[in-house]
Amino acid sequence: MHYTYTASHYPNNVSWYRELVHLDGELVGEISEPTDSTSARRIYRVGKYVPFKVADGCITLVSFVTKFDTVSECKDFINNGGIK
Repeated sequence: MHYTYTASHYPNNVSWYRELVHLDGELVGEISEPTDSTSARRIYRVGKYVPFKVADGCITLVSFVTKFDTVSECKDFINNGGIK
């Protein structure tokens, strides 16, 4: 398993920070910092992308798995199989 991370940004005010997570080239999740995160108390969420069937096909939802104080902790969690 080889995870890679790509910086990305929301087109609105949902998050201050966002990185997409790829596993062997496939988009599988994200790390994001919600807008309620502050300089005094940082919050970084790990989200796993999950398919959701709808009447005319399938959409992808983000299921937030856990949160940490640093991006490094998020990446350690992911690299140790946290969202596989």
